[in-house]
Amino acid sequence: MREIRARRAWNCGLLFLLCLLVPMAGISAVELPLVSDQNILTYRITQVVNQRASVVSAVKASVEVTLILRKEGRGFRLEEETTFGTSSVRGNGKLPLVLDAQLRPVEGDGIEAYFLGRLWLPPSERRTAWFRRTRRQRWDRWDVVAVTPNNRAVGGERFYDVKTGFLVGYNLLGQQAILVKSDIAGL
Repeated sequence: MREIRARRAWNCGLLFLLCLLVPMAGISAVELPLVSDQNILTYRITQVVNQRASVVSAVKASVEVTLILRKEGRGFRLEEETTFGTSSVRGNGKLPLVLDAQLRPVEGDGIEAYFLGRLWLPPSERRTAWFRRTRRQRWDRWDVVAVTPNNRAVGGERFYDVKTGFLVGYNLLGQQAILVKSDIAGL
C-alpha cells in the first residue's frame, strides 16, 4: 500500500514538473541572426529557357533579386527589388507578404515567388536525419544543409547555411539561385 502511494506521489511530482517545463520551452524561441530592423538578401536566379522545341540549344536568363526584410511588430514584411523595379513579394495574392518571427509566411506554406520556399531554418531543422530528407555537404562557398523537397515531382534541392540557417541557394525545376550579397552577419 505504501509503495502505491509513493508511486502516485512520484507520478504527480513528475506531472507537475512536466507542466512547468512545457510552457517554458515555448518561451525560449530561437532568435534570427539579423543585424538590424531591415536586412537584405540578394540572389542571382538563373533559368534555362529553350528557344524552340526543335532546337537542342538553350538560353540562360538570369536576374538578381534583392529581398528586403523589414521588422514589423513580432514578424517581418518582405519586399523585393529586381532589375524590373521595386514591389512587394506576392503571397497568396496579398501585398505585402507578412512573415512570422521565423520567416515563414503567416498565410501559406512558403514563399512562392522565384520558388524561394523558406528563407530560414531553425537549428532544430538543420540537423540531418533520414526522415527529414537532409544532408550536410559543401556547396559553392558554404557548408550547407541540403534539403530535398518531399514532393519528388519537384526535384532538386535547397541549400541552407549550417551556421545561420539562411537560404544560400537552390537547384529546382531548371532554375538555380545563389546568394550573392547579404548584410546578415555570418553569411
